Amino acid sequence: MLTSTPTRSPLHIHPTKETAAHADFHWRGTASDVIDSAGSSSGTFVVKGGPGSGRSSFLRDVARAEIMAGTNPDSILFLTASKEAAARTNRWLLSAIEQEFNNDIVAERVFSESIARSVHSFAFAVLRHQAAHTPGALAPRLLTGAEHDSLVRDMLREHSERGADIWPERLRPALTTLGFARQLRDFLLRVAEWGCTSKELRQYGQDCSRDEWSAAADFYDEYRATARLMGSNALNASELVRAAVDALDSDEELAESLNFDVILIDDSQFFDPLSSELVERFRSRARLTLVASEQSESVFRFRGGSTTYADKLAKTENTIRLPGTKRLAPPVAELAARVADATRHPESLRWAKEIRHQDAERLSDHSAEFGEANVRVLVSPSAEVAAVVDRVRRAHIVDNVPWKEIAVIVRSKSQAAPMRRGLLAAGVPVADDPTEIVLFEQPMVRAILQAVRCAVGEDLTNDELERLALSPIGGGDPITFRRILRGLRRGFMKVEFDNPVRSAELTAMITTDEEDYGRSVFRAIDALRFILLGGELIDLTENLTAREKDLIMRVRSVIQAGQKSFHDGESVEAILWAVWDAAGLSEALANQSLRGGAVGSMADQHLDAVMSLFDAAGDYVERHPHSTITSFVRFIVEQELPTGARDRRGPVREAVDVSPAHATVGKEWDTVVVAGLQEDVWPSLSETGTIFRQEEFVDFLDRGVEPGRPENRRGRYDDRLAEERRLFLVAVTRARRSLLVTAVGPHVSDDGTVHSDADTRSRFLEEIAGDQVLASSHIEADAESSDSADLRAFQNSGGPHTQSPLSVLPECEFPRILSPDSLIAELRRVVESEDSLSHERYHAARQLARLALAAGDAPSRESVITAANPDHWWGVQGLSTTESLHDPETAYFISPSQVERYLECPLEAFLQSVETAGRDTSATLLGTLTHMAAEAMERGVDEGDVRDVFLVTVPRLLGTLTWKKHDQIDKWTDMFDRLVEKLHLRYAAVTGHADIEQVIESRIGQTSSGDDVYVRGKIDRLEVSDEGKYYIIDFKTGNQVAKDIPDNPQLKTYQTAVAKSIDPQNTPPSSVSSPSSSRMSEECSADNCMAGAELIYPHKNPRKPTVQDPLTNDDVDAWARQLVDLALVMAGPHFAGSSDSQSDQNSRARSLSRVLVGKSALAPSFTPSNIEDAD
Repeated sequence: MLTSTPTRSPLHIHPTKETAAHADFHWRGTASDVIDSAGSSSGTFVVKGGPGSGRSSFLRDVARAEIMAGTNPDSILFLTASKEAAARTNRWLLSAIEQEFNNDIVAERVFSESIARSVHSFAFAVLRHQAAHTPGALAPRLLTGAEHDSLVRDMLREHSERGADIWPERLRPALTTLGFARQLRDFLLRVAEWGCTSKELRQYGQDCSRDEWSAAADFYDEYRATARLMGSNALNASELVRAAVDALDSDEELAESLNFDVILIDDSQFFDPLSSELVERFRSRARLTLVASEQSESVFRFRGGSTTYADKLAKTENTIRLPGTKRLAPPVAELAARVADATRHPESLRWAKEIRHQDAERLSDHSAEFGEANVRVLVSPSAEVAAVVDRVRRAHIVDNVPWKEIAVIVRSKSQAAPMRRGLLAAGVPVADDPTEIVLFEQPMVRAILQAVRCAVGEDLTNDELERLALSPIGGGDPITFRRILRGLRRGFMKVEFDNPVRSAELTAMITTDEEDYGRSVFRAIDALRFILLGGELIDLTENLTAREKDLIMRVRSVIQAGQKSFHDGESVEAILWAVWDAAGLSEALANQSLRGGAVGSMADQHLDAVMSLFDAAGDYVERHPHSTITSFVRFIVEQELPTGARDRRGPVREAVDVSPAHATVGKEWDTVVVAGLQEDVWPSLSETGTIFRQEEFVDFLDRGVEPGRPENRRGRYDDRLAEERRLFLVAVTRARRSLLVTAVGPHVSDDGTVHSDADTRSRFLEEIAGDQVLASSHIEADAESSDSADLRAFQNSGGPHTQSPLSVLPECEFPRILSPDSLIAELRRVVESEDSLSHERYHAARQLARLALAAGDAPSRESVITAANPDHWWGVQGLSTTESLHDPETAYFISPSQVERYLECPLEAFLQSVETAGRDTSATLLGTLTHMAAEAMERGVDEGDVRDVFLVTVPRLLGTLTWKKHDQIDKWTDMFDRLVEKLHLRYAAVTGHADIEQVIESRIGQTSSGDDVYVRGKIDRLEVSDEGKYYIIDFKTGNQVAKDIPDNPQLKTYQTAVAKSIDPQNTPPSSVSSPSSSRMSEECSADNCMAGAELIYPHKNPRKPTVQDPLTNDDVDAWARQLVDLALVMAGPHFAGSSDSQSDQNSRARSLSRVLVGKSALAPSFTPSNIEDAD
């Protein structure tokens, strides 16, 4: 059965899983003879061929033919280099044989075991077989990388603590570091892979003056003794193969009981010497042996992998050469041939010549699909990510390539993270390899284990508690979490004010280590911890919203489920299940997974992580029957390597694979992007295992190169470069039809000037593209995309293929991404731009309308494309209201503190008033406390008492962080001292009396429509002399000192309000208060009653005077008229923005105020190549 794409796109036929397994290749020569004589063919053959030549397919066809010829499947040994390759081979064989049986109406056969195995799986099976037939023998157990890493680190930690003298003095300070443990573990793995014993390693260290090798040998002896004391036959992957070889050599009955008629070895270039020895133990007794190998794909030399075994066999045995390639499209093959040429290896050069000859024949066939291979050099890493995302989305949407048939290949895992983020942000599902999961780094696993720790009585740090609330279990967000803490703090303050005794009880009830001056301090985070663990604090939670209470109860219910299971004495797995079940996330995640897309891939990741957690729990309990949940949690938390998840052979997920190059060997996809081709990244020429000189050790064992000789460094450098080039060849040959190679290069100006000072492109890029990379000058992204699309359409139309097979696309400032967000943004830009042509705006508006209507027809997609509907656009629907903010039935009221801001920038002042409404920041709270302290001392409270009270109050109100709390206390103390000093100066200057926090509400005039205008506010300190003169003081706790005190608007407003309130002609209504009205003289006027105004800064000593001279009657009248006009401005509904205001440098209104109009390099124009095409 074939699945083809709709006719609207270029023809791409994607075989289904069943038919892909049985794509018949026409084998020739000896290869054909081996298959035709299946069941009777004999001998040893070395199968060679370049990437895509069909080595694996040939071995699979041989296995299928042997089974159909009557060979017992259990007598076929099919070894691969990895379990993933073995799984793919088994699926292929089972599907192919089922089809053969169905076609021939043959009874279905039963296979006792999988036909294909990884070499480590086979070694494990050999040891398990031996243990099963040996009384009292311990069954082998595979030690995962995470367990191996943990054991090595524990032993090194113990060495450091007891001062073990096996290590050289220079290495002892590094024993507890993660890097040292990793390099030691890797070195010991190489030692085991090369079959080197600890005694031999110690001798090598002495002979070669490498004391670190001798120390590693002593450590290895201790490590093996420790592993044996653990009570189980636990072996790591390298030790498995060594143990299997030793078992076969020492146990004749075991060797005789394991006989295989046919041995098939795939990708033997990845096998280390021990693996080759294991194969050799069975080859002599096999009827037919096929060993596939290819030097150009040998990329695991750092693990001991090489073609040595196949090369030795090739000298004495027959060789089957598979020419050319059977999967690469001509452009992809041409690019691969260029990489092969650069390797300068005879086999690679031969393969490049073969595929060029083959492609010449294929290009003459106009019915053949042409494919494409492009190289793009972008101007920045973000542009590269955008280009990759665009290529992936176009392949899926335009070319109808399934997500699972697309891959993004990078050099290392660190490069994969930004690619994953970019793809997920664009709605592309990304696959995760569950075997590469570091469990505790997974958000879902971390949340479950944090809930378990709470359930068993362990204390979480404040950060961990916050992460639990924000995790999938809590479902919260940072804003909601902060609101919860603020709500608890407000609730406590209310209780503290109403019932101090109850507040003391609550503080004592909540566990806290925070103390100030010997007193326990309430902390909202401690209150939240108390509630989550089952405590009741109704006094504090009654003011929380329903959403905030729901978050608390959701986390609390999960913890309580774990507590119940723990107190009931249930097992580790049962406690984990109780927590997971109480979270209630399984059904929701399953539904998200079934929906697919980026959200579905994230749900898959969560579910895989949970499954791996339960697998790890089961394995842990099996190895440690008397373990506790606490020890298991500690075991998982301390792991820093993947645990190796179960191979759950479900359907292949519809998701894009983002993988490092080494993880792609043996795989293939329809469309591949090879990204990050930068120097020092690819090739990566840094030496591996420098502490233990690992590369020297491998060279010493492999080729007898004496360590320490300077001339060997150049040789190792050349070897690393050659392997990196082979790794690049592996990456580019993973693509069947479409290949894109990307890099970040120098910027190219509009005039074509190349700025090469920041050129970090890989040398590999020049080898495959040469001068073509910068052959074209800079052009806009849309023109580039249009040109490349036209080229692909022409190539797939069946026209003559006269274009160069490799297309080097000119760089652009920022690529266009084929995604709903980018499309809608560009259409909106065209519609709203005054520079757009009329037909462009018409067609853009038409496309937006189609998208908006599609959203209405498909509610499930509404969240994606409702942005096309102008009803959801900001700033295009007109004003929300044209009504003034002023109530026509009341007077206008002006606050003196707002006058200066509205005079400077009405828009900024209005936005700030809306933003800060009902919100108390630490700065405003500190200012309020300063005013309260001044008022308390004015009313006779002792200065020492005021200081003591506020030293306790300030940290409670302004913060919970210890370092911040001390800073605030110091700031408050300095401010308080200056405040006391300045108040004493005022006490000495006043001859009459002073009023504190004097309310002022004074009528200053009328608008043209006859509405009264009042100034309403509070004067911090109003001094009245014996002569009846008024002096206004305003405390300022901000950081900035007013520049122009003589014309300060706030002080002028206060003076005007006081002057107007004492004017006998301005009698206010009874509801309006005026300062000391009972003592005012009717003859008093502004000229003889105002003594001036002053700003006092308690936190600093301004260099310039902060006193404003008294206003005259004329000054008061003029300012009053200006305030009347300002009242109309403050009422709106229009607020003007000023780009000349000082606040514009850091302003909320900056993006809304007047700006200079210019051209943006990130805004490519929309120019359809054809007006009709815009539809």
